[in-house]
Amino acid sequence: MDGEDRYRGYEVAGLLRPGAENVLGVVAYAMEGQRFQAQLDVGRPDGRVEHYGTDAEWRAINGVEAFPDSASIGTTYYQAPAEDIDLSRYPWGFPGLGFDDSAWPKVRIRPPFSKCLAAPADGTRLTRVDVRRVLDAAPGHLLLDFGSARLGGIGLRVDLLQHLDLTVRYGEVLDGQGGVRYHLATSNVYQDRWRLQPGSNRAQTWGIRVFRYLELIWPAESDPEGRLASLSDGGLWAECLEAPVYDDHARFHCNKPLLDKVWQLGRNTIRGLNADIYVDSWTRERAPYEADAWIQQRAHMVLDDAPALGRYSVDYLIANRTWPTEWPLYSILAVHDAWMHTGDLTQAADQYDRLMGLLPDRYLDRDSWLIVKDPGASSQMDGDLVDWPPVERDGYVFGRVNTVINALASAAYKAMARLSRALGRRSRAARLAEVSRKIQEALDERLYDPAVGAYRDGLLDGPDGPAIDHCAMHASAFVLAFAPPSDPARLEAVGTYLRRRGMVCSAYAAAVLLDGLYRSGLGADALALLSAGEGMRTWKHMLDQGAGGTMEAWDPSIKSNTTYSHPWGASPVWLISSGLMGLRPLKPGYREFVAALQPGGLDRAELTMPVPTGDIHISYRITGKVDCRPGFVLLPDINLDLVVPQGCRGHLVLPPMRGVRPGGQVEASLDGSPIMLRSLDAESRVVGIRCRAGSLVMDALPCGHHHLMVPHL
Repeated sequence: MDGEDRYRGYEVAGLLRPGAENVLGVVAYAMEGQRFQAQLDVGRPDGRVEHYGTDAEWRAINGVEAFPDSASIGTTYYQAPAEDIDLSRYPWGFPGLGFDDSAWPKVRIRPPFSKCLAAPADGTRLTRVDVRRVLDAAPGHLLLDFGSARLGGIGLRVDLLQHLDLTVRYGEVLDGQGGVRYHLATSNVYQDRWRLQPGSNRAQTWGIRVFRYLELIWPAESDPEGRLASLSDGGLWAECLEAPVYDDHARFHCNKPLLDKVWQLGRNTIRGLNADIYVDSWTRERAPYEADAWIQQRAHMVLDDAPALGRYSVDYLIANRTWPTEWPLYSILAVHDAWMHTGDLTQAADQYDRLMGLLPDRYLDRDSWLIVKDPGASSQMDGDLVDWPPVERDGYVFGRVNTVINALASAAYKAMARLSRALGRRSRAARLAEVSRKIQEALDERLYDPAVGAYRDGLLDGPDGPAIDHCAMHASAFVLAFAPPSDPARLEAVGTYLRRRGMVCSAYAAAVLLDGLYRSGLGADALALLSAGEGMRTWKHMLDQGAGGTMEAWDPSIKSNTTYSHPWGASPVWLISSGLMGLRPLKPGYREFVAALQPGGLDRAELTMPVPTGDIHISYRITGKVDCRPGFVLLPDINLDLVVPQGCRGHLVLPPMRGVRPGGQVEASLDGSPIMLRSLDAESRVVGIRCRAGSLVMDALPCGHHHLMVPHL
């Protein structure tokens, strides 16, 4: 937050040597306001705690000889130095015993930090990551692949016979000419120059870059024994920052290899690029945005049940909103989603008044019950965004009533109503719920075009003006995701429209489109887009470009300064969990949840997702031909396993089976005993997911491992 400094604690017991003298040494760097403060706390067996910290007795030298001044690797948003190193001038051994620091001057004491608070989330840890693939190893050249996007730098250990000048280049992708694209499209120049010395060399970077590939270049004659070319055998590794809580509980696997790869791309992006706060990208801006954080948090919660990082990121954005009209609404949704996932209302209670202030009350016209405002301009405060870059808006026409803004507003008022009710503010909750409902009804009444089977972009001059004669894909996608109509026929019509249009949006809006399809029971359409094997606007296209992380845009031709390290592009992680596998909480903390499967033609899949009380595991296998024609899904034979964690209850919803009439029953076997599954006699919604008439339902499975068999009819 503004005006604060943060400190972190680290467990260092494994670095201390019992019975011997220990030394604390630091390489410290700051662009401005150079200050450093540390304290080592040692707990004794008798309960005493001893403190050893920075004080006037410390000694220090300027590191400019070992780390000479260099150009920035940053962008127009931030500065960070290239890490040029001269190892022959490095003060080897300074953190060890017996080092002579008598020539080092004593430190200058600066004023203490005025507001130094403990970091609210677990700190990143430095993790060693070995080389995944050697792409080229020749005299004077080494090209390496670490397999996925990494945040950090490298470590190196090598013995040499003579001085050697080494060029180190990092890149998110290759340059197509046998090297790394180290001149990034975002203006970063990821290149360091290292001067290695005769004898032992042990070097390690301290700053952060985002990279998948590494290239080393040196004069071949300086290394006649070829020791650098063999570094990949263990003498070179990535030194990566990672959130410390990942333990690989979260898993997904299916019988469609491409979808597995898409899941892994998203998982690796979140795992590799989560740091001290959610950011758009550590490559270009290193700044948080609300919509990005909403997507990143949803993916993060599927992979990891520690909420502190997401909570801090959203708290920051609540206090420091960005410019688009609709972005603050995502902060409300993020707080609501985190509460439903964790069961913890603390953030909602602490931020309640600020969250209320993010609602667009000042733009709410209480005659039409629509959000009415001038659309403004991109990158100006309260300018309507819809999608970014502008080329991805599908020709969206902006008016004083914007369908996308109104759909998001309806969802934000609804989420705020639920939070208010949970906090005991029932009268306010009722008013907020009414606003949400009336916005939704106004969208249905004023913005739907039955001739097209889609929603118009808005009203040009306000609630009394004409409807805009254009139906961008985004208008219908945002309505389905955030303010869905209750009429099944309208859902089918909009689904047909979206099916025809396809992925005419950015990777950001794709998350909304696919979530809307899943919420509308159109899982086959969502799966087709998630696992598409052709076309530019696909996650496969990201993989084909060698991206180690999800991209800012589908292709550089769409956004010339795109980067390959945007966690909000990892939406398939939560879309697979909440859509394909249908895992959504019915009660906060997943104390009660539903698994509303939408296989969409996928014969086999399994997912493990951590929740506060344990892991939910669900797997299914369908044998025989699956019929995905609209209106029903043929499940010839299904085997399903569900693990319900301690203290939770699980519900199952299976798609309609051909030959089963709505309101009927189907014989099945649960944990070896015969049961009857009931079939819904009418269409309904469960936690916002459309369940068609004829869907098979099983209620209230207690904690434990359950096996369900539905035999061929």
